Amino acid sequence: MEQHAKTDLLVKVNQEIEDKVEIIELLKESKEQQVAMLTDKARIERELKELQVQFQKLQNSLDNKLQQQVQQAREMIEQLKKDRQMAIAEMKQQMHEEMERKDGEILRLRSKAQSLGQENTQLKERIEKLEKAATNQLEKARATQLAKARAIFKRLKAEKSEAIAKRESRLKEYENKMKVEKENLKKQGNDF
Repeated sequence: MEQHAKTDLLVKVNQEIEDKVEIIELLKESKEQQVAMLTDKARIERELKELQVQFQKLQNSLDNKLQQQVQQAREMIEQLKKDRQMAIAEMKQQMHEEMERKDGEILRLRSKAQSLGQENTQLKERIEKLEKAATNQLEKARATQLAKARAIFKRLKAEKSEAIAKRESRLKEYENKMKVEKENLKKQGNDF
């Protein structure tokens, strides 16, 4: 009977030892998984920082490009304004010279003979046509320059909208990727 009690006690002690060894193994395995999860977290944080740096570089590059294009457009508009002013000045000078020449011709014709009134009237009509043609030409030049300026602004606006849309799309893609990674990590953590 005493021998049987000793045997039972020995079996019980052995079982407890095995249980404790199993618990230690489980704790060891859990610790290893925890270390692996921490390593994954550090890697993901590192990748996130790298993505943020890349995104910042891309944003800076796009901003610089847009600023350069806007500056170029402004310079082009300024040049168009200068060209327009020069064209107007030249046209006015030409008209002034033409008017002076015609006025002189009219005066000479009037002083030469009073009887040439019909020819004098024709010359006046010719001057009016020249003035009208010059005005029309000036208006056409101004309309062409304005149309060019509007086209440049429209193109710049479209390029800016496209760049912003691409930037937002990439950011959303990065955010979705990180969200999936976090959900996977969370799922792994819940599994353990």
